[in-house]
Order: sequence, then C-alpha cells, then structure tokens
Amino acid sequence: MRIEDIGAYAEARALLRAIAGRFRAAGPGRERSGLAGMRLATSALCTAIAEALRAGSAREEVRRLRDAASTLADLRARIWYGYLEAELDAAAFDELMATAARCRGEIERWEASTRHRVRRQIDFGE
Repeated sequence: MRIEDIGAYAEARALLRAIAGRFRAAGPGRERSGLAGMRLATSALCTAIAEALRAGSAREEVRRLRDAASTLADLRARIWYGYLEAELDAAAFDELMATAARCRGEIERWEASTRHRVRRQIDFGE
C-alpha cells in the first residue's frame, strides 16, 4: 500500500495540487495573498496526516488526526476569506470546499476507526 492510497492523504494532496496551481497562476504579489497562507495550511495538513500514519501509538495517531482536523478547519476559513477577497472565483471556491469536505470525512472515519480499535484492545485484549 502506498501513502497515496490512504483516502485522507489523497484528498489532502488533491487540495494541495489545486491550491498550488491557483498560487502559481496568481502572478506577481502572490506571496502576500491569501493563497500563500492556503498553500502553507494545506502543506501542514498533508504533514499531519503523514505523521498520523507513522504514529507509534493510537494516542499519537488520534492526536495527529485532531491536528489535521484543526488545520483543515483553518484552511476552510482561509478558502472562505479568499472567496470574499475575490482571490477565488465561485467555481474554485466550490471545488476547494468540496474537496476539503471529502478530506474531513476521511479524517473523521480514520479517527473513529482508530478509537474503535483501541476500545476493542481495552475491552477484549485484542
């Protein structure tokens, strides 16, 4: 299995590619735009998910997934402000928010699965 096969990471990478493309297309002054912050937040999201994959314990895995969820919430706010500031058009806004929602769903499923696995270990000694 490759890291790209993990749903949460695949969705985060899709966000990163979409935002990076818009960042490159922004032209001069893009370093001061909200797109730069979106790019950094998306990179942090990918890092948090990758760290959750490498976590040594379930506690660390859940902590990293919570970090990812928090970073994703920040990214969604940045996307909203980018739309309000006209850095993103309606189509880009819809695409990014839909991808972010899919990513959030994958992170939530992963965290629920991890919690379930730990509960079974505690309850049944598996």
